[in-house]
Amino acid sequence: MTATMTSDVATRVAALTTAYANAADPGDQTSPNAQERAYVERHTFMSRLKRFQNVWTEVTRQTAKIDELRLTRDVLLAAKIQFERILGALEVLPDEQRRLSWREEEAIRASLKAIHYGIEYWGPGREGIPGPLGEFLRRQGWQYSSDNGGLWRGSIVDVEDQLAQRERRRDEAVAEIEAELARAV
Repeated sequence: MTATMTSDVATRVAALTTAYANAADPGDQTSPNAQERAYVERHTFMSRLKRFQNVWTEVTRQTAKIDELRLTRDVLLAAKIQFERILGALEVLPDEQRRLSWREEEAIRASLKAIHYGIEYWGPGREGIPGPLGEFLRRQGWQYSSDNGGLWRGSIVDVEDQLAQRERRRDEAVAEIEAELARAV
């Protein structure tokens, strides 16, 4: 979605609105055939206008959700990178020191597993987010909210699947917008 497309959409909405307003009024026509043609013409302009506006709304809605999903994916990827580095550092420790950090290592492994496969839910507001991952997400500004279903927004696999679906929907809507823009008013 570009500034040019936004401008083109506004121009097309104005053109379709004007075409509808300038179309013959069926009530002003003297013959039944002329009334029918005028009705069909006005109905066609109104249908095109409403469909165009609905598709544009879909483009803007999907674009906003795509931006949110990309941010979520980026946060999860950053967490994965950080936890893999920590785990790598823990794995090279001597055995005695490694035994002392065993719980931390297991929590990091659980966090990596959650990033990839997801978490367990134990009921409303009770998410099984491993400690290191929960701390990382809160540092990134993620807040618990019952409106968004909690702190967890999905595994990286789920987020990438949702992102692909929404990008496909947005691209289909953009193609429909471009097709309407290519048509004569």
